[in-house]
Amino acid sequence: MFAGGTSHCPLFEQRLTWDSTVPRLVHKNSGRMGRRLKKGNAGNAVNYITRNQALKRLQLSLPQFRKLCILKGVYPRQPKKFLKGRDKTYYLKKDILYLQHDPLMQKFRDHEIWKRRVKKAKGKNMPHELAALKERRPVYSLNHLVRERYPTFIDAIRDLDDPLCLAFLFARMPSNIKIHANRVEHCQQLAQEFQYYVVKTNALRKVFLSVKGIYYQAEIFGQSVTWLVPYQFTQSHVKNVDYKVMLSFLEFYEVLLSFVNFKLFNTIGVAYPPVIDTLKVSRGESLTAIQDPATSTTTVATATTTATTATTTTTATTAEDPLLKEQKEASKARIQSLNAALSAIKKDGKAAKNSESDPDSDEDSDDDEGDSDEEDSEDESPEKKANESDDDEANEADGEDDMDVFKDDEVSVLRKKQEVYSTLFKDCVFWLGREVPKESLEFVILSFGGTIYWDGSAGVTEDDERITHQLVDRPKILGVEKMTREYVQPQWVYDSINARVRIPTDAYAVGKKLPPHLSPFVDDTTTGYIPEYRLQLDEYYKQEYGESLLDSKGIVVNEASEDEDDDDDEEFENELAAEKEGKYEDDRKGAAKRNRDAKALAKEDEAEQLETAEALLPNKKRRILQQIKYGKKMKAGEISKLEEKKQKLTTGKAKINQEGIIEYK
Repeated sequence: MFAGGTSHCPLFEQRLTWDSTVPRLVHKNSGRMGRRLKKGNAGNAVNYITRNQALKRLQLSLPQFRKLCILKGVYPRQPKKFLKGRDKTYYLKKDILYLQHDPLMQKFRDHEIWKRRVKKAKGKNMPHELAALKERRPVYSLNHLVRERYPTFIDAIRDLDDPLCLAFLFARMPSNIKIHANRVEHCQQLAQEFQYYVVKTNALRKVFLSVKGIYYQAEIFGQSVTWLVPYQFTQSHVKNVDYKVMLSFLEFYEVLLSFVNFKLFNTIGVAYPPVIDTLKVSRGESLTAIQDPATSTTTVATATTTATTATTTTTATTAEDPLLKEQKEASKARIQSLNAALSAIKKDGKAAKNSESDPDSDEDSDDDEGDSDEEDSEDESPEKKANESDDDEANEADGEDDMDVFKDDEVSVLRKKQEVYSTLFKDCVFWLGREVPKESLEFVILSFGGTIYWDGSAGVTEDDERITHQLVDRPKILGVEKMTREYVQPQWVYDSINARVRIPTDAYAVGKKLPPHLSPFVDDTTTGYIPEYRLQLDEYYKQEYGESLLDSKGIVVNEASEDEDDDDDEEFENELAAEKEGKYEDDRKGAAKRNRDAKALAKEDEAEQLETAEALLPNKKRRILQQIKYGKKMKAGEISKLEEKKQKLTTGKAKINQEGIIEYK
């Protein structure tokens, strides 16, 4: 049977072969099958590792491991299958291997050894050795982590939200045993430097006053950066907050913000760290205390006589960036070339106009060539001079007409929209009362080109004639009201910034009930409900720029009413056509009924088609579609509730009490 080396098994219809090494029959395709893997050698068991296993592998304590993960940006993961139980914390194994080769591991171990030695010196009462140990405290740097986590500068700008929020939070915190005073001062310095850059570049875009604090949004290198600043109140330390974790995040964020501020200051040609005028700081100034490159050189030059040349040359060299110079020169050359092309176009247009108006001008010029010498030799008469002056005025008028052509250009309109971020409060001089939030108003007003003064400003008092707006947050004006300035509440500044136009101050007068402070971060397209005051603000914007801000966002206002108006117009046209043909009321009623029936049938057919299409979908996609429908239904319900509340408030069936709660009658 096995003499030929192969055999045919009629029972299983399989071809078998004889294995010479082992006296048995094997399948021919058995060599192609993979090796059977043992449990725990592939899949989630290899890709994930628990926290306890990671601690044993890295030989670190739990606080050290947490701090290292925060600094390196390693976070827990959730596997599909929990091999060690759902109560465990899992990490990717490659992340733990990534932590294992970082130089901070050895620094943490050195720090633990140093702490044991300090404890031992204190226990044995050895002051000299204790002082020597404090001088040899291990120090580590986080600069390499910033370069690892953010390969490009744009990556760091995208991730600025959390660092700014935490830096502004600790800048408002009081110092204690856990939070040292130098950390608070450093956070205040970083926050002040970032705000100074936003003011210098007019990068602020949105502001919103909320219960948590003040939300700001700036546009830096094409990226939107949003951060939250607490109000200037006395903060208290909460006991149920783990400040060690927050301080670990802050330790990395301080290094990141230092890198970012250095780069931002370098782009605007300001030396970093900036020069701060201590005299202005003593007077209560914050952002204006940072000196510009031009003013800083003069102040440094007048400070001392011995080190004048050295300090001024260093500040001048740092202020003048060669890359910035090249960019300015290139932009100037580009503008000059555009102006030359524009002037050439104007000249061609004028020549064409003159040729059309004077067809015989060439003949006249040829005839007058011979008499040109005699005319030049003669003195010009006063009548001729008067005619020449009239021609110059006419040419200037033509030039103005030519410039009017470019007023409605898309580029000029876009430039006007962008200039609002730097010129919204250009001609406004504000006087800040003692009761208003000075730091926030100083930041937003200076960002949009305004000027501010307050009680304590150098050489300016409240009676100064230059002041155009006085911000008051009291029920009535204290003292004599002046007719040369506007008395408004601080909300007018924030609402004008969000509306991108100066709102009339009547609704924000002192003592009046303020209009709603609408959030610029809410997209009315997704919510589906447009507040009434939003439409009013959009009307102010339309009067200034000639287009609606809601239309540019793709928001359709009163779409249903517009459709109804179109239907009414169509019905009216049909009635007129019927009257012309001699058909009157009864015929029109029948035609209108037939039209309604046809529309109802079309809607029913559309609903049936949608129902059949939904029935043909797979179960997974059908569930997704049902979730979408449910979300739309809930949103429509919320919008109808808001509309109902609005209608009751307008008709007098409900009112808002002093606490801001709606009371129904």
